[in-house]
Amino acid sequence: MNMTILECARSMRIHTGLPKQFWVDAVNTTVYLINIGPSVPLSCGILEVPWTGKVVNLNHLRTFGCISYVHVELDRESKLDSKSKRCIFIKYRTSKYGYRFWDPKNQRILRHKDVFNEKKMYKDLLTERSTSEKNPRVASRSTLE
Repeated sequence: MNMTILECARSMRIHTGLPKQFWVDAVNTTVYLINIGPSVPLSCGILEVPWTGKVVNLNHLRTFGCISYVHVELDRESKLDSKSKRCIFIKYRTSKYGYRFWDPKNQRILRHKDVFNEKKMYKDLLTERSTSEKNPRVASRSTLE
């Protein structure tokens, strides 16, 4: 099982393009998904149901490494600033309070429960930046949109 967990975590981290420093979050996410996923010995039942006795709701599942928009507290920003930060989803909530996000701009970890954009990954941000650096016209056009 350790090999399975590490292979899944490595695959998720590489697929999203996140740095190696997030290997712990990838491992935690893998274990979390295995625990709430179908199990063959339980006839494809979910492991957490007999363990806790509660029905598991899977509506909270998100794509590891997807781009998320985290709400910014108003006391830190002015009225005309953006009300959200573009962050990367890295971990499910272990308590009742929100998901865990990484803010690549400020190099900080944040906890919130906010809007997700599962169509874009962290590596997509990297390719956008490299494209805009190679072609300044694209960069100036994308800032206007």
